[in-house]
Amino acid sequence: MTPGESATTHDGPGRPSDPGRFGRARGAAALLWTCVGTSDHRRIARRNLALIVTLAVALGPLAFLGQWSDPPIGVSIHLAGTPQMAFAFWVLVPLLPATIGMHRLPMMIGAERFAFPKLNSFAFFFFLVSAALLASALIEARLEAGSAGPSDSAAAVDATGDMTPAAFSSLFAFALLIGAAGMILLSINILVTTHMCRAAGVRWLDLPSFVWGLCCAALVSLLTLPVGCLALLLQMSDRWMHFGLFDASLGGFPTLYANMLWFAAHPTLHNPVLPAIGIIAAALGITARGTPAAHRILVFGITSLAGLSVLHWGAQATVRADSPLPAVASAMGLLRLIPAAVIVAAILRAVLRNGLRVTIPRLYALSAMFFVVVGMSSELLLRTLSMGSLLADSSFAGAHLGVLLFGAVGSAFFAAILERQPRSRSWMSSALWTSAAALLFFEGVNLAFFPDYLIGIRGYPSHVAASLGMFDRLQRIGSVGLWLIALGVVVQALVLVRTRSVSFAAAWRSVEAPLPRDK
Repeated sequence: MTPGESATTHDGPGRPSDPGRFGRARGAAALLWTCVGTSDHRRIARRNLALIVTLAVALGPLAFLGQWSDPPIGVSIHLAGTPQMAFAFWVLVPLLPATIGMHRLPMMIGAERFAFPKLNSFAFFFFLVSAALLASALIEARLEAGSAGPSDSAAAVDATGDMTPAAFSSLFAFALLIGAAGMILLSINILVTTHMCRAAGVRWLDLPSFVWGLCCAALVSLLTLPVGCLALLLQMSDRWMHFGLFDASLGGFPTLYANMLWFAAHPTLHNPVLPAIGIIAAALGITARGTPAAHRILVFGITSLAGLSVLHWGAQATVRADSPLPAVASAMGLLRLIPAAVIVAAILRAVLRNGLRVTIPRLYALSAMFFVVVGMSSELLLRTLSMGSLLADSSFAGAHLGVLLFGAVGSAFFAAILERQPRSRSWMSSALWTSAAALLFFEGVNLAFFPDYLIGIRGYPSHVAASLGMFDRLQRIGSVGLWLIALGVVVQALVLVRTRSVSFAAAWRSVEAPLPRDK
């Protein structure tokens, strides 16, 4: 370089390089960092939604629609290691906190952002890695099932009904571990943000019921998910290093592994109902400032449900015949019906007093409340000692979870998305299609899971009844219900895309940030 030449280097002819920009060789790294390294909680919420929708599209046909051919095996959300369980844990459980909760929580508490913005990025990265591992695990399971004979495949389905160390493959267990770690990070951020970053002068009772549901669900996750992560870590070390911790042939305790997993799994599957109740209350006009009495009753009911959901996990525990744990857990399960009944009564009282102007979001909210009532009513039979032992391993338990997760959580999600959307001409012209989608979803959930209630009353799991050729007509009705659910979701998604109202910015406009109290 001569003294008269510039010191600027070039990537090409006539194109000076900029040290602050990534070159072509760093394009992939820049894209990854843009996806993972952002601290904008709204952008991360949209990416969580995109990931959950992708998993729903990939897992839905595999878990439900593809299983209802010959023979139909029914809905088995409570079975370990199945695609139905994967759909529940990777789609339905994080649906509300990772999307609407992450997007709207700072606004609802009067804050600008989360307490730890990067923690949301790490949680999304954990969800992404967990989804990739889940896809690998399901492909591996499909290949192994294809190489096995029909009798071996049927035995494998029966073996997954228990939380045994053999129920999970290594990839499935590792994917579950990484996903649980992401939920723990998100729970920490929700609790710390709500406690430390809310506006000055805002008390806990001034917060919306949806925030209370998020915080209670996050607290339950922090209490239970670390135990499940520890069980999965010990199980993988036992499988790879032969420590004999859970292997009965080596002096281990397989029942300890099952109890540790149920301690984490049982409250986690019931957690999404808590923020769903908050969405129902917000969509029906119950707020801290407008209806303070009903709001306080809802807060009491949500916190009581969260505490009792941790205590009644022992209903699934494997213990000795003379152990009092199942009776105590059944009592805790029956006590959960009291706050559930109080919540429903408070919502109905507030709606009847203030009047109800029927809108599409409120249709979804009312259907979600109906499914909460049905799910909690079936809890009465599941936790009764005379019936619980008969129904716990039947399709009745799967229908109970399906009504709560599909019906209540799914309807609450659509109610939150559609709440206070701008009434444009395209929106009003699509109102008929949106009403049809709500009706299809409501009828689909009823037809999909109520046949499993009837099969479970007889004490049969769905796949056992199908292998015996029993209840074919009921299972075909359930098949029609699953197709109606899929059709309702597709129609609703197409309407949202057509009206361009899927953005979260328009959702929850009725839920204002709480104002500080005057001192």
